[in-house]
Amino acid sequence: MNPQPAACVRGLKFWLMRLNLNNLAANFWPKPPYTHTFAYNTLRTMRMKSHYLLLATLATAVACTRTDQVRSNPERVIDRDSASTDVAIAADTAALATAAPTATPTAATAGASGKSTLNPAVVEAAANLTVALNRDAQRLSEVRATGNTDHDFAAMMAEHALGAVDLARVELRDGKNPELRRMAEQIITERPAQAERLSVTAKRLAGAKANYNTLDATDPYKARLIGVMRIMKQPLVSSEKIDVDFARLLRIHTQSGIALTNAVIAHGRDAEVKKLAQRLTTEQTASLAQIDTWLQRNER
Repeated sequence: MNPQPAACVRGLKFWLMRLNLNNLAANFWPKPPYTHTFAYNTLRTMRMKSHYLLLATLATAVACTRTDQVRSNPERVIDRDSASTDVAIAADTAALATAAPTATPTAATAGASGKSTLNPAVVEAAANLTVALNRDAQRLSEVRATGNTDHDFAAMMAEHALGAVDLARVELRDGKNPELRRMAEQIITERPAQAERLSVTAKRLAGAKANYNTLDATDPYKARLIGVMRIMKQPLVSSEKIDVDFARLLRIHTQSGIALTNAVIAHGRDAEVKKLAQRLTTEQTASLAQIDTWLQRNER
């Protein structure tokens, strides 16, 4: 324990008081939509300040209780299953910045003064990326399964394509790497049209005969769909670098897409759907190789 507990208590009280005052001001600020940029920027500043103050409070607690321990690995696992997906989907950008799993500092990231060295913008971006993937997983799980492999693939893959757009938007807003930004721009340009085509295919197959059991986890196709969701639930190991975190989550997203297309290639019966799935598999495999190459060069 810290040899000066009274000083620790005073430090914690100081940061908590500032945090409460800032949150109180933010709560009384007019709510969106805003007609003036000033109002939006002011609220954003207050919420970002709340995030920083929360980090400072947690860092002070860490400094008080763990002065004799320093962790050598600064990476932290962001567990997307630790918070309700429904809550994450409903959260707005400001709420994402205060997500506890991404904001918790370790002794390695806290300075001797007790203040966190984490960049709030980086933490917020990591939270935004994580929630974007959570949102995609939630949309896939909410697709109304008819029991027809081809219809259900088309409906799920349409949502999956839009999920990539959500991730890409975060990268374009917060990322800096030119190669990843070009990749994000390509996703935003191409995926909406892909999603539309898949939606049209799903409508065409809306009355198709069921050929798998949507409630039986041992059914070969259903088991593959469960595998897709398991891939998307992988936790993000945050690098505290926006571009690296984007690449890691895009890799998870792409892996799940390949698993989904392989499922319908193996069990689908519609020739047009299987042809489309084969093309998507080829494209996504190439994208995965590009992501892996980038990560090998930039991850460390």
